[in-house]
Amino acid sequence: MGVRNRSLERRMRWLWMPLAAGGAVGLGAAAGLMGAGESSLAHLKHETGHPAGYDQDEYTFGGSDCSSFVDPINIVFVGLEAQSQYVRAHAERGDHGGWTDHSQGSDQYFWDHGRCQLMDDQSADAGGLLPAIRYHMRYNQGDINGVPDWDVEWGYYALAAVHHEQNVCYWLQNPPWPPFPVYGHRVDGNDNAPPGGFNMGREWLTGWFRYNNPDGHDKVVVEDWGNTRRFRQCDGEDAWSDGLLYHITMPASLGGGSR
Repeated sequence: MGVRNRSLERRMRWLWMPLAAGGAVGLGAAAGLMGAGESSLAHLKHETGHPAGYDQDEYTFGGSDCSSFVDPINIVFVGLEAQSQYVRAHAERGDHGGWTDHSQGSDQYFWDHGRCQLMDDQSADAGGLLPAIRYHMRYNQGDINGVPDWDVEWGYYALAAVHHEQNVCYWLQNPPWPPFPVYGHRVDGNDNAPPGGFNMGREWLTGWFRYNNPDGHDKVVVEDWGNTRRFRQCDGEDAWSDGLLYHITMPASLGGGSR
């Protein structure tokens, strides 16, 4: 796996971020620093196909040229702790769903501020081998040329593509079952398993983060991103998102998931 680890680099940059005061002056200065080399209003601004003038694409991609759509983005974590290492740490906790597997899934890419970026990390609540009926997400923190992006409305943010899937493709296409473990996941189709794996994943993660723990996450905004492209799965079923993106808060009071 080629998952990037940008935690140390980002922590060094955060040392000079004037956020401690939390006031309007501090936040404004932070926005200016984060956008060094670009507009101080660098922010979440999305469009499918990432045309000029837009900062993020609404899908993940299967290759480093960001040309082949794979999964719809359906969660954005926002706030002072909306950093990929904290998303991972919180998701691993039992009261957040126990997303403790990080290795058994393919690499995907996110388009952000003019660059096709390898995902920061991935998390799942089960391994990718049998019995692989699981919830799985890939996520990437927004940045500009490696510097974490500070959105003037939301603060830091990390985009995530979440879904429910099953490891069945190899056996559907190559019966009988082989004597060795293989991968081949398919997202639940909307028709045979409504509301479909993309929507199921978003709701499952939101439920754990928002309702089943004392940390104070909140679903502050439901935004229609319109990313409803259909994806044909190995069983012949189509899976698609309803196009909704949930903003989930990661406030600084959470302490980075250290409990």
